[in-house]
Amino acid sequence: MNTWKTLVLAAALVPAGAGMVAAQQPAPAEPTISMDRAQAIALARVPNQQGVKSVKLEREDGLLVYKVEVETPGPGHQDVRVNASNGSVVSDRHADDVVGTAENKVTGAAHDVGHAVTHAAKETGKAVSGAASATGKTVDRVFTDKDVKNAHPGVSESRARAIAMRRFPSAKEVKDADLKREGGVLVWVVSVDTPGEGHELVTINANTGHILRTHHEVGIAGKTKQAVEKVVH
Repeated sequence: MNTWKTLVLAAALVPAGAGMVAAQQPAPAEPTISMDRAQAIALARVPNQQGVKSVKLEREDGLLVYKVEVETPGPGHQDVRVNASNGSVVSDRHADDVVGTAENKVTGAAHDVGHAVTHAAKETGKAVSGAASATGKTVDRVFTDKDVKNAHPGVSESRARAIAMRRFPSAKEVKDADLKREGGVLVWVVSVDTPGEGHELVTINANTGHILRTHHEVGIAGKTKQAVEKVVH
């Protein structure tokens, strides 16, 4: 009778003991899926992916995972963590690159500065216009929209824009056109958006339509971007 009780008790304890042993087994020291397989899993996870940027094997909280960085359109990349034991996706999130984050912030700030400078220039033009009227002297200045109507240039703004576009056939569009007086000469200064960084400034005689000069302008955003790239590299 005692022998029977002993056998029943032993049988009851075996599953519990087996479970404890299984629970105490450490995570595998080596991955059971290949790095190529982990990359394929990560790529399948990310729509519009542009290839693998980097991949490395790491241990996080005792779990062996492949950290796969997948290139995506625009700034940043997708960070996909793949379980190295069974191929399941542990996490999937978008991460900003250091350069992308800095560039976005710098570009945004540069655009804000650009708008402020443009506004200040127009306000300065109004002030100079008032001073010129008071003294009766002709000075270099930027004309406001109201002044343009009263200046009666021989070449209209639309004509000046067309002349500037003809000067640069590969140009995308005209960004802006301002009527100015430089050295006593009425001119149109046309900003043309060309391929690559910056834009072209085309200065046109507002009475004859002749191109007086052209100048490539990188702009605040372009200069700031170059400075950021120098610091990063």
